[in-house]
Amino acid sequence: MPKSAYIRWTPQEGEEVSVNTLRKALEAYRAQLEKTGVQLGWDYAHYAFPYTIEEKRQGDLTYLELVGHDPVMYRRLLMTAKTTDGIGVVQITLPDDATQGDLGKANELARYLAKHYHAELILFNGRLQYFTGKKK
Repeated sequence: MPKSAYIRWTPQEGEEVSVNTLRKALEAYRAQLEKTGVQLGWDYAHYAFPYTIEEKRQGDLTYLELVGHDPVMYRRLLMTAKTTDGIGVVQITLPDDATQGDLGKANELARYLAKHYHAELILFNGRLQYFTGKKK
């Protein structure tokens, strides 16, 4: 059975919540990793973000599929973003065929995105983490 983590926040006025803005946040994360790689002198981004980002559609749902470079260690993650009743929501889903490596990277990405959006994070195990600066 697939597991999901959720990142929830109240978007600021004019802030768009979409798959495109989610893709931009992931690209910014990868760019940070590339800068770290330059400082270290090796391809750190390839190992720290071992996925290619593909945009997919199923019916009226648009989502990102992160496909792993090494199918033994990292297979895939699914991500989508939308606004529901004025609340921005990013959902990260681990499909049934996900590996332990996928779970670890999904947790890393979820924490990064929660910090990026100043949001609350509901982890795969149901626990809450707040990156808003205050509890609600």
